[in-house]
Amino acid sequence: FRKGAHHMLSRHTRLFERVGGCLLWVFGSDLMPPIVVRYGQDMMQSDEHFTKYCGYAEALGRHELASRLPEIRAAALVVTGTPDFVTPARCSYDLGASLGAVGGAELFDDIGGSHYYIFEEPHLLARKID
Repeated sequence: FRKGAHHMLSRHTRLFERVGGCLLWVFGSDLMPPIVVRYGQDMMQSDEHFTKYCGYAEALGRHELASRLPEIRAAALVVTGTPDFVTPARCSYDLGASLGAVGGAELFDDIGGSHYYIFEEPHLLARKID
């Protein structure tokens, strides 16, 4: 299955990206945008990659820090991109609200950004931090 999925994603990348973009436009940011096609290609490229991605996903499922947020006393800038499929923007909004009640938090949401916003728009983010 993995090899077939990787082959299909690689062969029809632009098509899957366009379909993903249309679905995102229709259904909103919690649906996976076109970047998931590239992410899927990377994940499916070998059995080793796939096994590591699965292990990573399982570890994330066990990771829980929400109960410790009240311990944070510093101000925070929570950065999100509306079409982030790895961490949906709603999670960042929840994080910002939790931190805002403690040490103060500012939420910065860029409708065009993704999970990799720091790499996509480093100058905009630097101005926001400054």
